Amino acid sequence: MVLTLPATQVPQSSADPVNLFYCFQNVDGGAEGFYTVHNPFQISGPKGYREVKILENGDMYVRTDLPGCDFVDVRIDSLKKSVTSRTLVASPFDPIVNPYESFTPRSYSTTDRLMCDCCRISLVKYHKITDGVLRVVISTTPTSDPQNRAGHAILNNTDPNDPRLTGLIPSTGNPHLIQGHGSGAYEFKSVTDGTAYVRLDMPGVPKHLFNAKVNYGELKPCKRSRRESTVVVTGTAPAVDQDSGDRVYSAIAAIVYDSTGAILLESDPENGVMRLTIRAS
Repeated sequence: MVLTLPATQVPQSSADPVNLFYCFQNVDGGAEGFYTVHNPFQISGPKGYREVKILENGDMYVRTDLPGCDFVDVRIDSLKKSVTSRTLVASPFDPIVNPYESFTPRSYSTTDRLMCDCCRISLVKYHKITDGVLRVVISTTPTSDPQNRAGHAILNNTDPNDPRLTGLIPSTGNPHLIQGHGSGAYEFKSVTDGTAYVRLDMPGVPKHLFNAKVNYGELKPCKRSRRESTVVVTGTAPAVDQDSGDRVYSAIAAIVYDSTGAILLESDPENGVMRLTIRAS
């Protein structure tokens, strides 16, 4: 059995050939580009690593993708203009729960700054991270006449439907990542016993809304009696708190060429990350 890295890299050995590789399209296509370049697996919903929304009471709501993370330390800067959320490098965030994962745990640091001059931060009213998504509510205090805060929302809000977030080339990685995996939303590793390990980031998806399955292909005698099967992962990240909407993910995690044996999957969804161990018998 042979497991190769994405695209055209050379197999490590020869046996019943099995190729697993990242398909740069989601299950529903991709000829016109990725629905959102920040995550090649997302097929609908708000786009981008961050969503910022000024609420009716003037508070600032921030949603940030930090897949694999389950705790952050949140602090306000001395000028009361930004909030920094950081995972501690020495802490066991994004634990290496799979023996085939050779990368270090991931650590993140993100800073949410007020882009306006009409107010300052008074306190962090709420912060919570669930399923690899950090949500923060920041309370602000006007520093000038409240009637002069017309630009407060305009300067701070982000557009979850920004057309610039659709494109042909996916992002190379989460911009808030400061240590750990640098391979973006997908990681692949094969080992000599014919096992493949795959990691897919789908932040916001709870455990019970992840799904992994094998779509077995037909046996093709003209191709050395092999069949082409796909490992498909789907997930739905429901809107929480002030999120603009649900996010839906769908991915071909791997393509397996084998004969007639069973393809065994071991799945481990945690903190907005799906980890798969794939074995073809």
